[in-house]
Amino acid sequence: MLLIPTSLLFILDGFEVDLQTIVDLNMERVASVTILKDAASTAIYGSRAANGVVVVETKRPAREPCVCLIMEISRFRCRISATTI
Repeated sequence: MLLIPTSLLFILDGFEVDLQTIVDLNMERVASVTILKDAASTAIYGSRAANGVVVVETKRPAREPCVCLIMEISRFRCRISATTI
């Protein structure tokens, strides 16, 4: 049986979360887990980090290209162009 003290501070993608959120997280989405237990963690997160911090970063979704349609209308013509961002 694994015992995890609930006095740890859990950070998920930059936001403080509870232990249940970490337990419910799909491990396929996790990019990295960092354990902080020193003065630096207290300096970053304050007194809440006195017992340690677990920082979890998830994988970023793949960025799909965005198509932007531009319509230019002048007195004598209309032009439509598409740009991928």
